[in-house]
Amino acid sequence: MSSDVNWYTARLLGISESEDDEGVQVLKPVKQTPEEDSEDLSGRFSFQRDLDRVKYTREFRRLKDVTQVARAGESYLYHDRLSHSLKVAQVGRRFAEYILRQEPDSETLSREIDPDLIEAACLAHDLGHPPFGHLAESTLDDLLQEKTNPYRSENDLDPPEDSELPDSVSPDDADISDAYLQEVYDRLPGIRFEGNAQSFRILTRLANHREANTGLALTLGVLLGVGKYPYGRGEWFNADSESITDPEDWPDEPATLPGRSDDKFGFYKDDHRLHEEIQEAARSGAISKSGRTAAASLMDYADDLTYAIHDLTDFYMDGRLPLDRLLREALGELDEQDMEGLDDGEYESAPRRELQKLHDALEYDESVATPTSVVTSLVTTVVITGESATLLEPFEGTPDQRDEIEAFTSFLVEEYLNRVYQQDISQSKLEEETPDERYATLRETNDGCELRISQRLDEQLSILQQITKYYVIRQPSLMAQQRGQQQVIRELFDALYDEAGKDELSWSAIPKPYRDWLEDDSVYLEGLETPEERKARAVADFIASMTEPQVVALHKRLTGDNPGSLQNEIVR
Repeated sequence: MSSDVNWYTARLLGISESEDDEGVQVLKPVKQTPEEDSEDLSGRFSFQRDLDRVKYTREFRRLKDVTQVARAGESYLYHDRLSHSLKVAQVGRRFAEYILRQEPDSETLSREIDPDLIEAACLAHDLGHPPFGHLAESTLDDLLQEKTNPYRSENDLDPPEDSELPDSVSPDDADISDAYLQEVYDRLPGIRFEGNAQSFRILTRLANHREANTGLALTLGVLLGVGKYPYGRGEWFNADSESITDPEDWPDEPATLPGRSDDKFGFYKDDHRLHEEIQEAARSGAISKSGRTAAASLMDYADDLTYAIHDLTDFYMDGRLPLDRLLREALGELDEQDMEGLDDGEYESAPRRELQKLHDALEYDESVATPTSVVTSLVTTVVITGESATLLEPFEGTPDQRDEIEAFTSFLVEEYLNRVYQQDISQSKLEEETPDERYATLRETNDGCELRISQRLDEQLSILQQITKYYVIRQPSLMAQQRGQQQVIRELFDALYDEAGKDELSWSAIPKPYRDWLEDDSVYLEGLETPEERKARAVADFIASMTEPQVVALHKRLTGDNPGSLQNEIVR
């Protein structure tokens, strides 16, 4: 075995230890695994084993009590992270199956988008989301930086003397300062929290399956399929487009590499080596120009499509999103030919009001798609074609409305899956800046294959997602709820961080196994450089492993609001 590969990585990647090998040989997963090579007697293929392992983890079950948009458990109308993940997996799998039926002769596609691989990646993609969702994600990120980033004013740590930040780069802007320090000094300050990076950490290190410390020991295909952001902190910066010879010339808005986001990353700095070895092991596999595999792109598309649709219907049914009014206003955009033969009473249009609000508030490229064009498409293809007039009324829960909302959801899923996929797309069309149609296509490249989404399709999905944000996420009641949740996370973290710093951890409120991590030289905290980083990571892992009821109960206990029962350990 190569001396550069530790036992943990070797176990995870399935690396051969044969003396006949000159270097590292990775046993890559294939679609059909011989029964005798299976880890059990069931004869499951490798991706099927991965799928089963994800389903049986406590981290997956936990998602039942984690927020999607509204607080988990608040109403049966709302999706939580578990029901969302199940639907993402169903949509992703069906899309992969549809594509493979259209292109049965492509060995590359049959390998890169195996339906079991896609379903496993989709089920696992949100495992790292903490209680209260994106709100807690950003709060934990702030807390970790406050405790461990030596450039921040909230702590007494001293920054390295040989790597100063210029006046133009604020340490409070974590993404910009990360990019600067990574590019100029090849150094990252402190540690951070990110949901996608936490998912990678869970799958490769924290989750339990047979052997400790190796996560679920999934195949490379699934690990790469979960990699929505296959890069680390600060690695989004496009150094070729900006001159940084003089640090004072650092741009106010650093350029972003194509396909990358400056506020997201896929792994922590202490997991950097592992991620590099996984990428190296898959170097002859399907890595697209953006660094994603085709499986990761399919997972991401299924994720975007699923929450765009179920958030729209969730909040129409609870009365917060006036879908009926939007559809009636869109009727007024149609011409007489479109309305021919329809009952004037049932299909009466409404004066333009809500559509204008969306036009003024949302972000979109008017040359590609607008809120009016998206909603008009819905009213034309779903309401008129399907003669679904009940969707033009506020939701009251009648049998007809329940039937129609299910038909509406089903139609939209099919509309954005089967009806947009195209096999043969010319290179000239792929390069058009504003294509005149919607399409998704998988393009085989020298490196494998990649999913390409037309600008019109991408813009339509973005508008559907923004409609929910406009009507729901900005509501004062939700904002007030989130302020309270943020306070709970911050106070709980501070209390646990203090507990983690006690000289005698046996007298602390930190439970096992996190107490053991801090007492021993644990592989779970491997790669962390300072005591502050070790304490902060252990506390963040602890909080991210809990459900929302557990977080609230433990916060009440530690702050004295409600000590609870001695027999209730809350977390075990």
